[in-house]
Amino acid sequence: EIRGSPFKINVKKTIDVSKVRFSGITGAVLGSSIRAHIDPREAGAGGLLQARCLGPNGKADVQLTEKEDGIYLMKIRAKEAGKHELDIKYNGEKIVGSPFVVDIAPMPTNNSGAPDAKKVTAFGPGLKNGVIGAWRGNFLVHTAGAGPGKLQIKVDGPRPGSFKLESRPLPDKERAVAVNFTPKMVGKYVIAIKWSDENINESPFEVVVFGSPDELKSYEKSRQRRRSSRSSFDQSR
Repeated sequence: EIRGSPFKINVKKTIDVSKVRFSGITGAVLGSSIRAHIDPREAGAGGLLQARCLGPNGKADVQLTEKEDGIYLMKIRAKEAGKHELDIKYNGEKIVGSPFVVDIAPMPTNNSGAPDAKKVTAFGPGLKNGVIGAWRGNFLVHTAGAGPGKLQIKVDGPRPGSFKLESRPLPDKERAVAVNFTPKMVGKYVIAIKWSDENINESPFEVVVFGSPDELKSYEKSRQRRRSSRSSFDQSR
């Protein structure tokens, strides 16, 4: 045995900042939540991730949240329009490309400057009847021209926990939100879409999810017959 053993050896963690991956930001609108992803996993563990966003007259709010897979979700909420400088550091060093220029577009407004729910549109297969398992539950909501406001989407299903609802803004489209609605059981779902607490056109949407294509066809035929009967009645009056 060597005198003084066992010896303690401090091994310094190696961090390579050049391997930090940033998803980038392509277009952003004032008033919307701007999102991006930062992946430091290949750069080495133990580094501190920092992000700062400076606008023409002050700082924008930046939030970093680490997900279970080790990738960080970054949310930016700008307080003004114009060019912003986004600085990202890992372990005290700037990542490749930092600082990044983020151009925040001004919020489109209607002529009165007040919220106008009637100018918000929603469309997609997720707002139509379908068959469980084979049904695509995605739809888009466009708020361009609707003035300042808050988008609210609420779903009532057959029972608690009967569906999953996710939404995210689309950076390449003007004030558009992509929604993914996934039902876990058959039944009727009511989807209410509101802009500043007011229902948009055709909201609430009633969506019926069936267990088989035959059930869906039978339901649609029955509904078509009811529509034809009402139309005939109205013409005879």
